[in-house]
Amino acid sequence: MTDGPKTFFNLDMHISIIADIKDILVSQGHRVVNWSLSGHAWVMGAKQAPTDVINPNNWRDIDEAMCDAFYERYREELGVYDAFIVCYPPAFSMLFRRWNKPIIVVVATRYEWPFTGDAGRWRAFNSYLRKMIDAGMLTAIANNRHDARYAELFTERSWRVIPNLCEYTGMAYGGKRRELLYWSKYKEMALPPNIVDKDKVFRVSRARRLLRLNRGPLVKYNWKELGDFRAIVHIPYNTSLMSIFEQYTANIPLLFPSRTYMKELYAGHFRQGVLSEISFASIAKLPAMSAIGAPSPDPNAYTDVDGIMEWVELADFYDEDNMPYVTYFDSAEHLADLTASVDFNAISRKMGVYNVSRRARVHAAWSRVVDELQF
Repeated sequence: MTDGPKTFFNLDMHISIIADIKDILVSQGHRVVNWSLSGHAWVMGAKQAPTDVINPNNWRDIDEAMCDAFYERYREELGVYDAFIVCYPPAFSMLFRRWNKPIIVVVATRYEWPFTGDAGRWRAFNSYLRKMIDAGMLTAIANNRHDARYAELFTERSWRVIPNLCEYTGMAYGGKRRELLYWSKYKEMALPPNIVDKDKVFRVSRARRLLRLNRGPLVKYNWKELGDFRAIVHIPYNTSLMSIFEQYTANIPLLFPSRTYMKELYAGHFRQGVLSEISFASIAKLPAMSAIGAPSPDPNAYTDVDGIMEWVELADFYDEDNMPYVTYFDSAEHLADLTASVDFNAISRKMGVYNVSRRARVHAAWSRVVDELQF
């Protein structure tokens, strides 16, 4: 149990998950240092960390020798921290085992990468996770129900769910534009005139910024601009996305395909961006199955439409306990009707009321996590 503020270290290939956790823990009096290996570190106002031993080009080759070398290189420098936080990929937790200090792992998308196609390495990773969890040295967390259930299936251990808040965006719903924003990799839907595609809208904005500014990195959009739209329409490429957390916390009304329509879309357009990243096996173009085997429905049998839809039931946008007030559409025509009939301002107000208690629950959950660590 903690007896005061703690210092945490994170090494990560992702930017958003740790940014959210850092916000929460810092607000509770702790200190979090993040070394980002992501090429998108600049989005958070940071620089890509120049690390020895492991880097953006070789991290997929992580093994015991790399972990040993990492420990020898950073033994004293990282030894000053009380605990470690690992988000993406969870395999980075192996780098910190040798310090014999608590490790928090937060899974946001299928925990086993980069071992998906290698049954031996995947099984060895499962064995490592079980040993660390059983020893009380690794706290297993998922930011969504799908990844919690997925990790539990293969590790045979419990993973608690703590959703992300993502208040770092500073977004707030205004809804002053008459259009809705379409947010999807799936580009084959005929959009009604009052729905505009994010990738087309902000491509123009990017060009305008290029004419106005000739310094620094350019982003496709400013987070605060998103709150100007009446609502955001999603046909997602995965069951949990950080952008959904960001937008929900900002009280932006969200629309998603209903379960029936999602099944129809997935069956016909999986390769065009509809839940196309639900499995690393599909991303890596591996056989449609879990390399280490899995009971039916296998979550990596991405050609099994009925089986995959059972897993999709665990998606954030169908989780009414964590994300109520989502609007669902049954077809493109139904979507067009909803844009004219739904009171999005009223929905946003309801989200705002709910998000107060949602935020309190998430902060309390993280406080418990720290209190339970074995320092």
